[in-house]
Amino acid sequence: MHLYLLRRISDVPMYDVFNGHIVRAEDEQSARLMAAKRAADEGATVWIDEKQSECREITVDGEPGVLLSDFNAG
Repeated sequence: MHLYLLRRISDVPMYDVFNGHIVRAEDEQSARLMAAKRAADEGATVWIDEKQSECREITVDGEPGVLLSDFNAG
């Protein structure tokens, strides 16, 4: 299993959306599909389309701290 950080690329402010996810998955495609299943008003396509979101593998190594805090309510 791997950890992936997914982030929306758009700078356009939106409300009632997810801007990012940290997902444990076998591969990037699986991570993107899991994020798409949790989509809100941003739509599932954002998480599948590489032009609308980035997906990079992250490791468990590093300093202690919060990996993702991303709140955007309407």
